[in-house]
Amino acid sequence: MVCSYDNGDRLIKYTVHPVNQDLRRNADKFYLEAQNALAVESAKQGLSRYLDIRTTEIKGA
Repeated sequence: MVCSYDNGDRLIKYTVHPVNQDLRRNADKFYLEAQNALAVESAKQGLSRYLDIRTTEIKGA
């Protein structure tokens, strides 16, 4: 998933993963994984901090 802002100059990239082991057995669950430095930064700001965005060290970003 790619989100853009500033007229497309800034891109936030995520990978959407299904949750395979959900204790409540909800098939519609997912989590996001940040794929670039801007996505990692945005995961901690505003309403994004309430989403399940996983951040790992992004190499080369």
